[in-house]
Amino acid sequence: WALAERGEFDEAIARGQEGVDIADAAHHAYSLAYACWGLALAHVVRGDLAEAARVLERAATLVREWNIPLIGALVSGLLGLARAPLATGASARG
Repeated sequence: WALAERGEFDEAIARGQEGVDIADAAHHAYSLAYACWGLALAHVVRGDLAEAARVLERAATLVREWNIPLIGALVSGLLGLARAPLATGASARG
């Protein structure tokens, strides 16, 4: 997500997706949930809240199914941030 903070959105999302793919292939729920959070954060910084929410839903499911409370706090906080403007119909980019 640090790349997204620098405005390098395409690279941030590519690296984030790579992390998700690696964690998914390893079948490691904690790493996958954390990687999804990082990828979603890049989408939030870019302003693509719908995509961020989609990625975070996957992470939220993992957190519930595998009882991962530490990552759960990160995921639920960012998911609320991503969903709030979508629920009110506000533009994701301001």
